[in-house]
Order: sequence, then C-alpha cells, then structure tokens
Amino acid sequence: MNVIEVKVDSDFVPNLISDPLRINQVITNLISNAIKFTQDGKITIKLHQISVLENISSFKIEVIDNGIGIDKDKFHSIFQKFSQAETKTSRQFGGTGLGLVITKKLLNLLGSDIRFDSEIGKGSNFFFVLHLPIDSKASSVNTNDLHDDYKEENLKGLRVLLVEDNMINTKIAQKIMSQWDVIVDCAENGLIGVEKFNANSYDVILMDLSMPVMDGYDATIEIRKTDKLIPIIALTASASFGYLDRALQIGINEYIIKPFNPKELNMKLSKYYFY
Repeated sequence: MNVIEVKVDSDFVPNLISDPLRINQVITNLISNAIKFTQDGKITIKLHQISVLENISSFKIEVIDNGIGIDKDKFHSIFQKFSQAETKTSRQFGGTGLGLVITKKLLNLLGSDIRFDSEIGKGSNFFFVLHLPIDSKASSVNTNDLHDDYKEENLKGLRVLLVEDNMINTKIAQKIMSQWDVIVDCAENGLIGVEKFNANSYDVILMDLSMPVMDGYDATIEIRKTDKLIPIIALTASASFGYLDRALQIGINEYIIKPFNPKELNMKLSKYYFY
C-alpha cells in the first residue's frame, strides 16, 4: 500500500481564477501515474507558492514518487500516445497510456507545460508552474480565517456520505474526519452518490459540485425528490455567487469553499450531530 502525503505552503494564496476541472484532471492524472509505478512506497504532492506580483499568483505543483523511475533514454517518448517506458515494465504496470499525453495538452491550454526528473530505481518528480490571477472579490465568501478560535468537536457516530471524484480530496477529507470518529462512506460521482443514498442511511451528505457522469447539482436534485430534510453541504472550488446561488436554490443547505479549513468543516458538521 502506498502512502500519499500532501504538503501545501502556509502562504499559498487561494481564490484563483482558472479552470478547476482541468487542473484537477492534471493532478489526478499525475497521481494515478505515480500510483501505477509505485508499490508500497510514498507519493508526495507539493504546492509551493513562488511569488505574488501585481495580483498574479505563481505557484509550482509537484507529484513525487519513489517508484521504479524512468530510463533517461525513454524521456523523449513518454508523452507520446500509448508510450511504454520499457517492455518488461509495460507488461507489469501497463505503460503510461494516454494520461501524460492528456496532462500535457491540458497544461498547454492553461499556459503551462509538464516537466519531470526521474532516475531508475529512485522514482520520478513530475511538476508544472501556473501563473493565475487572484480573484479579490472572492474574499467575501472565503471563511478559512474565521474559525481560528473554534475548538473542534468529536463527532463519533456521525454518518457522512462524501461524494467527490478527486481521489486526493477524498483521502484528505477522510483523514480529517477520521480524527473526529466520523463514519465516512465515499462515492466517486453523483450517480453513485444517489445510489448509495438510496441504499443506506446517512446523517449528512458532503457533495462536490463538479464531477463526471453526474454532477453535484443533478445528484442533489435527485436526492431532494425523495428526501427534503437530509443536510447537504456543497464542496466547491468556485467562489462565484452565481454557482453558490444555484446550489442553494436546488436544495443545498450550505457550502464550503475548497481547499476547506478543517475547523470550518467540523463546525458545519457539528450542527447535525445529535448523538
């Protein structure tokens, strides 16, 4: 089993204007690739704030593993369709496939590019740099700094359905809630979330709004057809009032802006804790 570690600079600036779906897909692709070529090792995701200049945030994201690594002779080919780092490796791990090809194209659309360092037997480091404008208007709905004095409560027995397609976000949320003894069930898209809701009993639903197959809006609409009361808390990377207003109109009780403050999540969940 691999260990996944996330390191974010304490001075990282949130509320950036970009395409969160594309960025999430890039990071997910890189992590999936790292997991594929790492066995019982460690994968580290680093977010480093490089600079903030004239309302532009420059930051670097790295996905580092201590897996099998890549031969330098194969560096030129790994971003080609269905490239295989080495025949024996491809049989054992399945090759790099289209993940890195798509990642490179997505980053190009975002005005960036993928870079990497690697050494056979020691692992790989895939990284990219983004330069994004800061949305100063979003500060009015960013609540990360409002709960510094709040003492987190134990929520033992609280049953939460977490509907989130990003594996890293899921792992982080699970780890945070496990500290409060919350029982967490996960669904990777809205359709599975609706199916699990219909088959099980939960106290609260944490609902990502942007997901494949069925997004959080449609999933909420389906759930509200049969249950008007279960609390649904939206998890969203967008601080746009338009998105949030729509969420509230279809039956979302409240929302948390990602990346969320654990104290804020604890405070919101504690409202529905009656054990």
